[in-house]
Amino acid sequence: MKKISTHKKKKLIKSIKNSHKTPLEDKWSALADCIRSDQVPASDVAKFFEDKKFYGWYKKKYLRY
Repeated sequence: MKKISTHKKKKLIKSIKNSHKTPLEDKWSALADCIRSDQVPASDVAKFFEDKKFYGWYKKKYLRY
């Protein structure tokens, strides 16, 4: 039996976890990537965070204390 590398296992697990995303989550994920890489001005980030559902999703996924 062929042994699977740890890297390949992690990629497989990540792809399985992401396979259930909704189109809205895909959009939010793309927006979050832009926010986290400083491509979105702070004033626009504040406007996006006015959407409580997006802010809750973003907070749960990226703002851990």
